[in-house]
Amino acid sequence: MAGLNHTAANRFNVEWAAIGVALKTFFLDRTNLDIND
Repeated sequence: MAGLNHTAANRFNVEWAAIGVALKTFFLDRTNLDIND
């Protein structure tokens, strides 16, 4: 049971890390576009 919980937590963290990177990339791209304009 502990192994399953650990795996689920790792997958949850990886998914949120990917979402965080995507959001950062999205906002940085928008900021760069605003500066270029």
